[in-house]
Amino acid sequence: MHKRGQVTIFAIIGIIIIVLVVLFLFVRDRVYIGPATQQDLETELIPIQEHIEECLLEKAEPRLIEIGKNGGYLTPAANTYRLYKGDTVSYLCYNIKDKDYCRPRVLRIKDMEEQLEEALKRDLGSCINVQAFRKIGTNLQSGQLALDIVIGEDGVTVNANLPVKISKGDSFAEIKDHFVNIEVPLGRLYDAMRDVVNAEATNGDFDWLLYSAAKTQLTNKLYYVTRADQPYPDKFYMLTIKDFPNQEGSYIFQFFVEGEPR
Repeated sequence: MHKRGQVTIFAIIGIIIIVLVVLFLFVRDRVYIGPATQQDLETELIPIQEHIEECLLEKAEPRLIEIGKNGGYLTPAANTYRLYKGDTVSYLCYNIKDKDYCRPRVLRIKDMEEQLEEALKRDLGSCINVQAFRKIGTNLQSGQLALDIVIGEDGVTVNANLPVKISKGDSFAEIKDHFVNIEVPLGRLYDAMRDVVNAEATNGDFDWLLYSAAKTQLTNKLYYVTRADQPYPDKFYMLTIKDFPNQEGSYIFQFFVEGEPR
């Protein structure tokens, strides 16, 4: 009985220690105790910046995949796209009646950047939660979010301006700029798309096999441009660079050239 009593006491002490440790960790995460220097507060901003940049990455990646599969438009307008294998694939060259060539649809890099900025700003509203990091004893303020997306050849940079200021007493620290770079060849495939569309608009045809070989030799990157003369009467183009961004999958840019029933 004496030994059993000792075991019970040790078990109770163990539980008390665990509760105290958990309580300490909770208080440490929720309450800022004692004075603070600017360096202390800058340390408090690190997980906030990491949180914001994780949200940028989480929300931007699917939007980049979507805009590539849709042919440069996140939300294509009525009569400007065709549903194909679950994707709303845009027409980037429109049929001209009784002509073999087509009328190119203007799509600029800036157009895609602005679409991505608008969509991503909406998406981030459900992800970024700066106030979740506020500790009792400090003042945490955040400003308005502004985005600037830059599409490069081999990557897309998402720049976010979101001021976050933390203060305690006379000390404060602030961050404003956050960014991530996502490795997708959207810029390269956009340039390849323009080559395809210009050829279709000028000649009414495009030698996609020759082009793939020539671009591969020129850039030392394995370009794949494929064409399917379906669904009738349109031409479907898919552009990729093998194993880019990684060996698990290649980034896709696809679009239609509108045809005319014969």
